Amino acid sequence: MKDYYQVLGVSKQATQAEIRRAYRKLVQRLHPDINPDPQAEEQIKLVNEAYDVLGSEASRKEYDYRMENPYASILMEETPTDLDPRYRRRSPYQAPRPREMSQRELMQKALPFLKPICWAGIVLFVVLMIDYVTPHNQTRERIVRFRMESVRRNYQDYLVTDMGREMKISYEDRIKLMEGEEMIFTQSRFLKIIIRAENIKGSITLSNLATLYGNFVFVPVMLGISSLLSILSLGTVEFKFNLRLVNAFLFIFTLVLIVVS
Repeated sequence: MKDYYQVLGVSKQATQAEIRRAYRKLVQRLHPDINPDPQAEEQIKLVNEAYDVLGSEASRKEYDYRMENPYASILMEETPTDLDPRYRRRSPYQAPRPREMSQRELMQKALPFLKPICWAGIVLFVVLMIDYVTPHNQTRERIVRFRMESVRRNYQDYLVTDMGREMKISYEDRIKLMEGEEMIFTQSRFLKIIIRAENIKGSITLSNLATLYGNFVFVPVMLGISSLLSILSLGTVEFKFNLRLVNAFLFIFTLVLIVVS
């Protein structure tokens, strides 16, 4: 058995107070913050082990009995409870668990990433306004044929011109127009987006003009308003996040309409 009295540097007749003082001195001398010697770490473990046994009267009596009777097998029934609290061994440091971000904090974190889309929306709105107010171009094309396509159990009519243009038209417009009839298509100068489509006499105008400057002309207007409000950053975090999210949707939807128009 290890001689814990020798480890602590006290006699077997030492009082509990003397054992406690000896332990404190050794801990102060061998502490890693004071003693950089690599062996000090092993020594302080042995000192702690010795004090765990000798620091309690009950465990010390069991230890003394086993030292005097090395062949006796005795179970330790008590755990030391009167150790000096200032020198109890501490459990390894455990970093606190990271706190999960709240929904409001996630929105606040996402706002800077959505702001560039707001500026891009302003630029796109200005470009579309310039394109819309600039004098338009007009082309005269002849209807070559009509065709019908089945779309989700419904039928969609298309108008095909001699210039290769193909446009969706409503059934009401289909029965008014005839093959060989001339049409005038008014479109923007730069982006070539159709603004108006009518027959040569001006008596029939296509009613379901699904272009950015046709039935969806409200989209760029909403894009401009939402982009401006988003840049001004008015309202609460939730309002700003939802507004910028809507603005991002309008921006993407406007780009899609430009492509399909």
